[in-house]
Amino acid sequence: MANIERTVEIEAPVTAAYEAWMRFEAFPEFMDGVQRVEHLGDGAMRWTGDLGFGRETWEVHVLEAIPDLLVSWESTSRRRTAGTASFSSEQGHTHLKLTLSYDPEGVPANAGADHREVMAARLDRELRQFKEQVESSQPRPAGAAQT
Repeated sequence: MANIERTVEIEAPVTAAYEAWMRFEAFPEFMDGVQRVEHLGDGAMRWTGDLGFGRETWEVHVLEAIPDLLVSWESTSRRRTAGTASFSSEQGHTHLKLTLSYDPEGVPANAGADHREVMAARLDRELRQFKEQVESSQPRPAGAAQT
């Protein structure tokens, strides 16, 4: 298994970031290639998408969820992945650290030996999109300038 760790600072309270992460059915809004996430019950979900391998369906199981602190999961498909999203609060902002383990055999052949860089760039983009989604859903303080 290969491992990648990425972080992002989110200008929102940790509870808002954690709750947004736990809305797995909203992942297609920020995660490239994911088309649908369905809850199956007991922490199990069915994901559908095209992550560079052609259209696939796979199951993901939440292993641990501690509100405002962490969520860990693993897939049970032939393209094995596992990960942990860790949350911490710093002066009203959220520090999100994502640790992802994946089977490099499952990375598209055109990624070649640079699969880790391809996956890291993808995670960076998706975390930025998640950050924007969370921040845009936060109420603005009274008198704050609109941008």
